Amino acid sequence: MSVKMTAALLLLQLSRFFGSGSGGKVLVWPMEYSHWLNLKVILEELVKKGHEVTVLIPSVSFTYKVDEASAIEFEIYPSSFPKADLEELYIELFRKCIYELPKQSFWRYFLMLQELVWKYSDYFESLCKDVVFNKELMTKLHNSSFDVIVADPFIPCSDLLAEILKIPLVYSLCFFPGSTYEKYSGGLPLPPSYVPPAMSELSDQMTIMERVQNVIYVLCFDFCFQNFNEKRWNQLYSEVLGRPTTLTEMMGKADIWLIRTYWDLEFPHPLLPNFDYVGGLHCRPAKPLPKGTGIETQLQAGWIPIFPGPRPEPVKLPRGPARSLRPCFCLPSAQDSLLHRTFVLTPRTASCCTGVPIFAAHSGATLPSYFRGSHCRAPGQHRSG
Repeated sequence: MSVKMTAALLLLQLSRFFGSGSGGKVLVWPMEYSHWLNLKVILEELVKKGHEVTVLIPSVSFTYKVDEASAIEFEIYPSSFPKADLEELYIELFRKCIYELPKQSFWRYFLMLQELVWKYSDYFESLCKDVVFNKELMTKLHNSSFDVIVADPFIPCSDLLAEILKIPLVYSLCFFPGSTYEKYSGGLPLPPSYVPPAMSELSDQMTIMERVQNVIYVLCFDFCFQNFNEKRWNQLYSEVLGRPTTLTEMMGKADIWLIRTYWDLEFPHPLLPNFDYVGGLHCRPAKPLPKGTGIETQLQAGWIPIFPGPRPEPVKLPRGPARSLRPCFCLPSAQDSLLHRTFVLTPRTASCCTGVPIFAAHSGATLPSYFRGSHCRAPGQHRSG
């Protein structure tokens, strides 16, 4: 095991042995919305163990918030990306992912998804440039003597910062479309004969024709689709480091990959020692129903609480067998969430569903973890869907 990996393991996995004031210094490279919600749980636990946590965030953002009592610190750097453009970018993503992508044909799906992720790639590239070309900020990061970087790899650049600062890198993610970087950067074996790639919508119980389709999906994700505009990222990385390199190579230097889902919900496949499944980080003790909302009465009457933002809105259940189940369909409205500057579901709103079967669509990561903490059930979450 390398010295860098050992240091990261000591800091994160054995952090419970550090006393107050004797912890390490953690630099964080995050992403917004549910990604931040996932990462924040890890950071709050590190703070409790006595570590100093500093989060790098742009001056233009929407959801990087913590409780007033939190010891998490933010290092805000100037962003060159206009706020109006960023809001438009997020709304376009939510609209196309929810309403347009599911209706597309096989090839049109890949073309639309490619166009969408490359727009985000340009935005992520601007964030990276705003940091690495900010001499004052980079000097401050050097002088801070951080011990490790904890990052969400959906926004590249943390690997570049780890290389410049010469410190270990820990990734926290759910999956990449097609699982491409898990395979080619992380080295994770995912045989196409029986492991469907993420977002293929196939199961591990495939017919012969579905296996053929799965191989085609793998080939498309591996050779036709790119999560990021790698040509531009390779040029940026090479320019900053002063030597030829690639995004895939730099991401491969990550010491630990924390996968935000459950092994028992994943398709069976070989696992590497630096990949660790950490689903359930959000589990919390169940909270009582909030007083004065009338939600308990609505449940008994056969109404479904739906949370399209900060305000619950009930919808009547159909008559028949489905009514006796009283499922709680939690259907987020992304645009409403964006405009209200809040997450769709929080432990407070999830507690309204206590004791009610849950059907949630969020890749089996953020939402079901909250519901399990509220003694609710989130069946059949697979990350390929």
